[in-house]
Amino acid sequence: MEHVACEDLLEAVLVLTRKGSPPTGGDLAAFLHRDEVTVTAQLGELAASGKLEMEPGGTVTLLPPGQAIAARVADRHRILECFLAERLGMERQAASGEACHLEHQVSEETIRRLSEFLDGDGECSVPDWRRARDTGEAGPRTLAEYPEGTVLRVAAIRHFSRERRLEDIGLLPGESLTLKRRLSNGSVVVEVKGSEIALSRGVAACILVEEQA
Repeated sequence: MEHVACEDLLEAVLVLTRKGSPPTGGDLAAFLHRDEVTVTAQLGELAASGKLEMEPGGTVTLLPPGQAIAARVADRHRILECFLAERLGMERQAASGEACHLEHQVSEETIRRLSEFLDGDGECSVPDWRRARDTGEAGPRTLAEYPEGTVLRVAAIRHFSRERRLEDIGLLPGESLTLKRRLSNGSVVVEVKGSEIALSRGVAACILVEEQA
């Protein structure tokens, strides 16, 4: 399967899961405006490669490799849409459509530089483009914004330059963590898989998380 179709499908699973519950092949076909037979075949390929799991009831669940790809594509879209709409002045719907095309081809270096530019020039008001568009919710916030004791789930890593380091310590998209302590210098201590890890203020600001029920 070509990488654009793969990324679109994984991202769609993430979007629909965030909206309520794991989707079926029919849900995904309708969301992407594709033929259900084609989507089902593509889901089979992704399942065989270990990116998602197809449940007996017909629902689809992302596995960690697929979750990481989906979150990365969604974050690319967020950054691109923010830049096009808020810095270049494009109408929001047009910016979102253009971001859909660019998100698959743009280099990690370009995304990193755009992200740093947006962070340095003011907070982007598109925290999670699909969620904001489809549900009206505010979307994920940075780890630095939550109070002590909050149980969270990693939604995305905002800076690609930080991604490899965070993967090494187990902070992948989809991973659960508890914010244990906030320190006076802005650093935080989190518990991940039974271990406590200290993160600097800058690193904490790169981690987008959602509160777990």
